[in-house]
Amino acid sequence: MKLEDVPFEETAPPPVPVPGLAAFRAGGAERKAFFRYHLSDRFFGLLQFAGFHALSVLPPKAAAAIGAPMGRLVARLDWNRPYVEFMRRGIIRIRPELKGDREGQDRVLRAWFRNAGIVHAQFACTHSLVTPERLTVHNREIVEEAKATGKPVFIVLVHLGNWEAVGVGMRAVKLGEGFGIYEPQPNRYQNRLIYRLRKRHNLYAFPPTRKLPVLLGKLACEGGVNAALFLDEVRDGQSTFPYFGRPVQASSNMRFVLKLAARAEARLVPCHFVREGVDRNSIRALAHLPPPPPRATTEEMEETARALSAIFEPAVREHLEQWYMLKDMRLPPQD
Repeated sequence: MKLEDVPFEETAPPPVPVPGLAAFRAGGAERKAFFRYHLSDRFFGLLQFAGFHALSVLPPKAAAAIGAPMGRLVARLDWNRPYVEFMRRGIIRIRPELKGDREGQDRVLRAWFRNAGIVHAQFACTHSLVTPERLTVHNREIVEEAKATGKPVFIVLVHLGNWEAVGVGMRAVKLGEGFGIYEPQPNRYQNRLIYRLRKRHNLYAFPPTRKLPVLLGKLACEGGVNAALFLDEVRDGQSTFPYFGRPVQASSNMRFVLKLAARAEARLVPCHFVREGVDRNSIRALAHLPPPPPRATTEEMEETARALSAIFEPAVREHLEQWYMLKDMRLPPQD
């Protein structure tokens, strides 16, 4: 099966159930869901649509000039919220030299919020971020070696830099057609924006469904289709990859990716996509790994997972302010 055999509508986010008057009458969480669906989601959805169309006509540098102060404003408003304390714990785990250095932690946090603001502002002009003059490809030969095996190539990544530009940017390494997976956002209007942007660029990213493993198996195993897949998804409220000394999770996106790679005999190419200026980005291939054996044991799966983590940990440490999932690391206080 090839991607052109799959209707693009298969990538649409699943419909959100509509809370009726019964939910309003029920009170509590159901009433909150009623107001969120009918009022707050529509209000913020309208703001997002207006902002998206206003920013889409700007060059990336101008969008960054708007996004950076917005990120600083969010930092000021959220500075004492619990998730920022979780981020501090993550900073100390990843960069232990900053333990006890409150000012050093603050610098990373401020840079993180600034980067998050830029990423969100540049979402509307993603197409302008991956032009030849704004995108540099490092270690292209690693990708070529993987392609030369004649097997599918799975580009695996973490949320560094501007992750929404990754799909378009992958074309810079001449991989041809490919698929991805995404987690729908809570706001249905934001999902529609993301869907329309991906449709404009013909980027196949599928939401998780029960039939997804079968579909991706047909694409990768039967069609030899390549993929760009993120490993640091949020599950049960936290991101567990890269590990930084934490245990390998029994159920995770990593496990799914490795099983699919094993079935398709796909080559694994860890890459990172980072910002090298407000309107400059780079893709860097980090390694070329074989997939786990087709009938890999749990130990063999964990060995490959830890090898991937060991490759990504230095990249995340070096560009910590650009790692979006820092906010979801959620370490306990004793760590």
